Amino acid sequence: MRRLHVVMDTARSLPPGDLEQIEILIQAGEQRVAFENLCLQIYEYEITLPSNLRDLLAETGKHLGVAPRYWERLDAAL
Repeated sequence: MRRLHVVMDTARSLPPGDLEQIEILIQAGEQRVAFENLCLQIYEYEITLPSNLRDLLAETGKHLGVAPRYWERLDAAL
């Protein structure tokens, strides 16, 4: 899923193992779980994303049918 890869490329502070795990989920067709994990890791590591990428995450989350709390907490962390 290209959108998740764009965010993953920007969130370079994430440990390689976490990024690898997210990539495995994407390749296995588990986009929702990959999205949730990516948002959780960005939040846990306190990674600040530009507003355009937070918007991209929100759009992607809505498309995947993920609960808004996953991306909304990223705005609250600012």
